[in-house]
Amino acid sequence: MKLRFVCALSVLAAVLHAIWEFVQCVPFYADGRFPMTLAGMLQAVTGDVALTWLMFWATTLALRRPLGETAAVSRAGLAALAAIGAILATAIELHALSSGRWRYSALMPIVPGIGVGLLPLLQLMVLPALALRLAQRWMTSRP
Repeated sequence: MKLRFVCALSVLAAVLHAIWEFVQCVPFYADGRFPMTLAGMLQAVTGDVALTWLMFWATTLALRRPLGETAAVSRAGLAALAAIGAILATAIELHALSSGRWRYSALMPIVPGIGVGLLPLLQLMVLPALALRLAQRWMTSRP
């Protein structure tokens, strides 16, 4: 795996997650033990990038096929990436809510049956795949 791809995926994931975090936090989260400061947001985005890489490698292992900089991502790959993201998001949200790390405002749509917010679930189901596609596109457009 090329260093350019690692950097591209990391930067794209950071930008996408930062935008998502800044847009969703104020209206959809109430203050808990996790303050919504710039340092707190940077910590969240750093964790999101780490989760993106964890999902990338878990999907590669699950499919027994590298997702690398040029390998096309199949529908099965996208489904696996989304499923892993849903599992991770659910686990993270349930833990954070039960430990009081954060809580949702009345504006957060809640997923029935599991009791977690729809937005953080969608975040990890969509943004890693989008970052991967954009990184691959960037790699194929460069010599």
